[in-house]
Amino acid sequence: HKIFTGDIATPTDTVVVKNIMRSVTEKFAKPVKKASPFSSLLLKELLEFYFSLPSYSKIDHSLTVMVAVMFCLMARFEEVSKLTTDCVKVLDSRDVEITFPSAKNYNFSNSKTSFSSFLSSCKIQHCRDFYKLCSF
Repeated sequence: HKIFTGDIATPTDTVVVKNIMRSVTEKFAKPVKKASPFSSLLLKELLEFYFSLPSYSKIDHSLTVMVAVMFCLMARFEEVSKLTTDCVKVLDSRDVEITFPSAKNYNFSNSKTSFSSFLSSCKIQHCRDFYKLCSF
């Protein structure tokens, strides 16, 4: 094309052609396969499996507690991994207050602080276990 037209831009370099090509590529591309969401039933199965183990390793315990905290507090892995014992405070009511040092959506109300209420009938007190795990 350069031999015949010289320095004139090629017709396919226009914005219109680029937008059409992008549209066609997106339309006929392989569809994205979404992962199934992590539900409370999956969490229940994980906890039941964990409690059925004859002995608990620290790795199994930390992973189970981390997943439970992430699910119950709707937190991301990055947020939970930055928690320390200073971030977890057990209140007089035996509830647990967790303050995330960094939160992605901290602009909306006060999403850096979450609470987990104490229920004596629960098999796992995920936040209290997480507090114990952080103090190792």
